[in-house]
Amino acid sequence: SNSFIKTNLWYNAYSLVYQTNACIEGLNASKGLSSATKNQLLGESHFIRALIYFNLINLFGDVPLVLKTDYVTNATLARS
Repeated sequence: SNSFIKTNLWYNAYSLVYQTNACIEGLNASKGLSSATKNQLLGESHFIRALIYFNLINLFGDVPLVLKTDYVTNATLARS
């Protein structure tokens, strides 16, 4: 019910998760990157997403695990 926490922590964290998922999906679809560069960027993206979830779980407990950019699917995810 605290709007500061809701806006600054929850929404901003899931905005970053969405952006990170978009990077991961884009990298997986990329044909122009070398495999070494692609693997490095994928590893960095997965780390960033994991760090965001580490913080979310420590603050809120179980949270929805969003791994795609599909809004319809993401809107119905339960806490996991």
